[in-house]
Amino acid sequence: RLMNADQYRQFKTLRGDDPADFLPGSYDWLDAVSRTGTSKDTNIGVSGGSEKTSFYVGFGRSDQEGFILGNNFQITSGRVSLDHEANDYIKVGANMSYAETKNDRVGSENSTFAPFTGAALMAPWNPIYNPDGTLTPPSGFVPNIVAIETYDINNATTSRLTGNVFAEVKLFKNLKYKVDFGVDRLFLEQQERSFEINSPGGFGYNDISTQNKYVVTNTLSYDKTFFEKHNLNALIGSTYEQTDIRVARLEATDYASDLLLNITSGATKTLTTTLTQNARLNGYFARVNYDYDKKYLLELTGRRDGSSRFAQDKKYGLFWAAGFAWNAKQEAFLQDSRVISDLKLRASIGTAGNDRVGDFAFFPLYAGGAGGAYNNSPGFSYSQPANNEYRWEQSKT
Repeated sequence: RLMNADQYRQFKTLRGDDPADFLPGSYDWLDAVSRTGTSKDTNIGVSGGSEKTSFYVGFGRSDQEGFILGNNFQITSGRVSLDHEANDYIKVGANMSYAETKNDRVGSENSTFAPFTGAALMAPWNPIYNPDGTLTPPSGFVPNIVAIETYDINNATTSRLTGNVFAEVKLFKNLKYKVDFGVDRLFLEQQERSFEINSPGGFGYNDISTQNKYVVTNTLSYDKTFFEKHNLNALIGSTYEQTDIRVARLEATDYASDLLLNITSGATKTLTTTLTQNARLNGYFARVNYDYDKKYLLELTGRRDGSSRFAQDKKYGLFWAAGFAWNAKQEAFLQDSRVISDLKLRASIGTAGNDRVGDFAFFPLYAGGAGGAYNNSPGFSYSQPANNEYRWEQSKT
């Protein structure tokens, strides 16, 4: 529990400080930055269909007011799914989801701009408001947290669309072909604006980021039972994945007025940067599952993936896995057991790959802009040497 102003004065007196320097009054800063949090949720869903068609439509909304002053969160989401059997041979479907979040944020903890941290650091005799009702300016290095959460803007808005559409064709009795197209589109906008009372001269920051990801998968599957007890499922396929990221960050100071919100209104631009990243992944895979009478199960998988993050001769990696299981409960000597309800023993071995080294990691890179300028003339500077030794990280389990 924090000291009140009287306890703080007593502490300062015992420490040897001059009481003539003490301020009158007592203020509960911790109470000023906390409140009772509330949450409201609404969800609506409708589903239906016919013998060959099924659908679902859902909507959700959540509004949350945090127990910390200035912290609010809102999310609105919707989902649509549809499956339809056109005939005995063709099946199509789609699933789409959309969500938008609005986050009114507070400063991170262990920072003087964090509500609880700032409240704990503020002397309890420092007033929150001036006699005329306006909020007080910072006290030394500790800002007026109430002023920050009342005036400043610290918002993050995220919109995300995910979904896929697919078509499945029955080529023969036991053979199916399926194509699936998936999308994941993300948009993030961050806006910060600190006004004169909290940041002399004012401060503004904007971050706009987009990520577009597309995945196309083709598979051919075979499923058949031989002699009643031998079950075989085999699948081969290919996948293509494309990811494009673009980021723009802007920052400015020295605003002529608190009425000006945009970065362009700041007289001094302290940050102007853009970033573009692209990645491609292409893969081929196969899987075989076999079981005998649901007792003995064998699975073999293999895939070959190529990543744009590696040089041409290191681009592809080969990965495999094998697994065996014995479903002992299906054996005659355990089927009637009242003590053991299920018993299955498994063993597996395989490899997995990781290409998360960052885009353009093996390329020789050059930087333009301020870093590449020379004698006030535009140019380039060498920022990253080539490294053709980057390759797939492989782990074995």
